[in-house]
Amino acid sequence: MPDLTQPLDRAAQALVRALVPQAARRFVLRRLRLLIYRGNGVECPCCGSRFSRFMPGLSHRATRVCPRCGAQERHRALWLYMRERTDLFHRPQLSILHWAPEYALQRSLSALPNAAYVSADLDGHEALQHMDMTDVPFKDGAFDLVVCVHVLEHVPDDRKAIREMVRVLKPGGMALLLVPIVLEQLTRENDPAVVTPEQRREAYWQEDHVRLYGGDFPQRLEEEGFDVTVDGWIRTLDQATLERYGLFPLEDVYVARRRRST
Repeated sequence: MPDLTQPLDRAAQALVRALVPQAARRFVLRRLRLLIYRGNGVECPCCGSRFSRFMPGLSHRATRVCPRCGAQERHRALWLYMRERTDLFHRPQLSILHWAPEYALQRSLSALPNAAYVSADLDGHEALQHMDMTDVPFKDGAFDLVVCVHVLEHVPDDRKAIREMVRVLKPGGMALLLVPIVLEQLTRENDPAVVTPEQRREAYWQEDHVRLYGGDFPQRLEEEGFDVTVDGWIRTLDQATLERYGLFPLEDVYVARRRRST
């Protein structure tokens, strides 16, 4: 039987644009997509919903998006990692700082019964508070956990942002970090030949990125005060699990802990 989800999705988008006021389009389209993608072939660990398949995304590669919460591969991978590889969800209390929050992760993290949750961004509309991650107005040792997914590549002084993460974490506190990365090269940045949006997309994968991280990313974190573990647990999952949760098989999680003493 042919897959009709994408033609139906395109038809739903056209219908919503034509008939629904702009303020309600996002909500109505999401409700229609829950019908279009209904099924039991895949599962989003962030919201627990099941669908026939994930939606295609708009990324440079074939991103797969949850029709309910919008989680992409990296969000599902990190949530699954936290659930399966850490004790975060089982602690009596957990203070969280989440940078540039994605709806899917913010929805799930803020709902944890043990969490005191804060999300922050320079000016993003999803964030609960607005601030510069290179000048954070929280006291030293305020958080148990920092979550930072595909943010540092946008920050001109990422080393200062990393030092601020170290500062606001409790001794032994943990930052979970994901960044666009090419492990076979060193971090590329500050290239005077990279000026136009097209050149930025070519060099850094996206026009609003200021660098593309390389295999020296863990060293960069360690130089600013973290102890770093590169956890390749997702690489060990079998194909059936990768397909079920819609995960990118080569994703690594960078687990950075504030040193207990200097």
